[in-house]
Amino acid sequence: MHFSDNAVIFAAKAQRSEETPEVRDIASVFASNSLWKPVDETTCCDFSLNGSVFAWSLGQGFVGILTNGDDKHVDFESPFHGLNSCTRVIDCGENVTSLVFLPRIAGSKKCDHDALLATGLRRGPIKVWNALTGDVCNILFDHTSRVTSLTFAPKGLNLLVSSSHDKTLKVWDMADNGNMCMTMRAHKQSINACAYSPTDSQMLASVGGGREVFLWNLTNKRRTGRPTQLLGHRNDVRSCAWSPDGALLATGSNDSSVIVWDVVSKTKVITLGHMCPMPSSIYAGGANGHWVSCVAFSRDGTKLVSTCEDDRDHAADVTGF
Repeated sequence: MHFSDNAVIFAAKAQRSEETPEVRDIASVFASNSLWKPVDETTCCDFSLNGSVFAWSLGQGFVGILTNGDDKHVDFESPFHGLNSCTRVIDCGENVTSLVFLPRIAGSKKCDHDALLATGLRRGPIKVWNALTGDVCNILFDHTSRVTSLTFAPKGLNLLVSSSHDKTLKVWDMADNGNMCMTMRAHKQSINACAYSPTDSQMLASVGGGREVFLWNLTNKRRTGRPTQLLGHRNDVRSCAWSPDGALLATGSNDSSVIVWDVVSKTKVITLGHMCPMPSSIYAGGANGHWVSCVAFSRDGTKLVSTCEDDRDHAADVTGF
């Protein structure tokens, strides 16, 4: 997510599209030091599971690593105290299109540490790194196009799932040297994002072109049932995120809206719009200037934040759902 012109949109409650959100100014921690500003093509970022390492794509095939060096959480409220700007820069060989930190893989000589970083690349490979040393731990080959998203299974299953513009999702067993276990096919167009439920190791969501939103039930690492399609968006879907309790799924689309779904009943809970009023179907299906690029729940599940190509962030209170 990003801010533009030091402004961000906050919503006082979970507002429907006809209600106007409040706009407030915020200060940027990068304003006073150009060394901290990301370069062009910064497309993805993530914290390690213990919060001590931060990684982000720098563009031109590089990933920046930032760490405290003492296993404490990276603190962006006072970013210049005890931190080194770009502790390490990793050359991935081609443009990085997704990245995620993985948990420690017990029993694996190369992957048994807390700074295991997986990077999805433009031409399809997935490279796994020791983010602290810059050493390659593994390279996963099977996708034939851009890797758009990476998500790791909860509850210690050691399964990594990747999505790609080649219209497939792939399941990798990281405890078995990254062996590719299954290819999942249902999308008719490019897949833009995927996300594991944080509470159910069998539940996975994926979104993509052609208004597609799918819920998958993974029986095991080699078998999945037929996915359930959720209908409601009017343009390509670009992002998805689960609430911390796994009860809600949020999806952001080029139709300028965010839909919150009840995953048990497979129904819409509410539609949040970045335009007021919501655009007509014809306008929503085209270049409306308000494509939603990313959605995320806060850690306590009370807020849902979405970013849009209008350079604003929309924060909604979802405690009433």
